[in-house]
Amino acid sequence: MSSHALLEVYIEIIFLVGCREDIFDRSALHYLVMAVEPEFKYKQCLIVRADLKMSCGKKCAQLAHAAVMAAEHADKGIKKSWFQEGQKKVVLKAPSERALYELKVHAEQQGITTSLVQDAGLTEVAPGTVTALGLGPAKSADLDRLTGGLPLL
Repeated sequence: MSSHALLEVYIEIIFLVGCREDIFDRSALHYLVMAVEPEFKYKQCLIVRADLKMSCGKKCAQLAHAAVMAAEHADKGIKKSWFQEGQKKVVLKAPSERALYELKVHAEQQGITTSLVQDAGLTEVAPGTVTALGLGPAKSADLDRLTGGLPLL
């Protein structure tokens, strides 16, 4: 049981055993529960190429493609757990197209869902340009081993 869920159980026990409302304010305890950092066993990593000149909006669109494409092909059980946890996503940057391909190969060797995004070339980059990579959802620890050396976007 996560520390967040455990704290919620303790709060309910306090009220069930008859603690007086004038001593314990339920809304104040709710904020205490929310202050506990949730545990995420699953996440998705979205990686964009840092060597391409793309506007912020273009990067967002490419990362959104990567997220949707990878999630569509994920294991149903993992996807369900990831959804229940709130669909954690981490956005990273890779130095080159080669780095994206290397990450993709390593992820696939470990059984992690991948999606490589190639742009249609209608706006900012040439047609067929590889712009982003989606990994997972998968176990956070597995993705950390793969992407731990990449900087946040």
